Amino acid sequence: MSQTSEKYRIEWLAADQARDAGLEEPADVSAFKDIPYGEFGEWNLLDLYVPRTADRNTALETSRKLPVIISIHGGAFVYGQKETYKFYLMSLAQRGFAVVNFNYRLAPEYRFPAALEDADAVVHWVMDNASKYNLDAKNIFMVGDSAGANYAALYSIYCVNPEYARKVQDAAKSWYGKQARINPPLTFKPRAVALNCGLYDITEDRNKKADIVVDLFGEHWEDCCEYLNVEDYLTEKFPPSFVMTGEYDFLNLQNRHMDRALSKQNLPHVFKSYGTKNDKEISHVFHVNMKLPLAHLCNDEECEFFKRYI
Repeated sequence: MSQTSEKYRIEWLAADQARDAGLEEPADVSAFKDIPYGEFGEWNLLDLYVPRTADRNTALETSRKLPVIISIHGGAFVYGQKETYKFYLMSLAQRGFAVVNFNYRLAPEYRFPAALEDADAVVHWVMDNASKYNLDAKNIFMVGDSAGANYAALYSIYCVNPEYARKVQDAAKSWYGKQARINPPLTFKPRAVALNCGLYDITEDRNKKADIVVDLFGEHWEDCCEYLNVEDYLTEKFPPSFVMTGEYDFLNLQNRHMDRALSKQNLPHVFKSYGTKNDKEISHVFHVNMKLPLAHLCNDEECEFFKRYI
């Protein structure tokens, strides 16, 4: 592991814990925790959050199936865990969704495309367990932030762009001697995606030989742009998307470029930049901070966007 990745894991965990200090799990959300969805132990655990009924004696709504949001956390491909996303994602459950919050395999312990394999396994878990948890498998949405937005976009692309799927599979077979375990259910793609403060073009990191690129791709780091540059693989089948950033998000320009790329292909999407020059706290992934009013506004607007496609 590079010193950069080790530093991120230590400093960002402390920052996330400080951000959430004093918060409590909401009483109107039921949480099913630490459910295995794959074979990689703690890397492959998920939590499911669902709104409680008025009765409170049962965890699940009986009157209708719940649309599903699958969240892919951020962390520069090398950091992150479901525990530091629970308050944010429980707030989405309060808005009428079943929400899946999952750990996935990080670099450098696991190389690309391990995280996409795990995202695919979660989709299959939702499909396989829809009846058990009263989930609407026909209405599955995705959210992701930072590197998680990259992964959410790439998984969506994998579902609808055979060229990209072949490229990933060819790379996996060449690099590791086996096919990548990414097999989206037939005809599946997310109904819509929310891409928050995302990274969509990694060319600059490649050119600088950034530590996170090397940690994610190992000896194949020079090829990273071929697999992570989202804009190169957008097609007319890409799902409707809500792309957002904050005034002080260090990836603000990346998200504006993504907006332009989607507009260029006339793809249905909404672009929002939150905050003003006076709102310095509206920085990278501000929407996860449940102490910020603009975070709640952003999450309200994203959930309303999803509801258009149910």
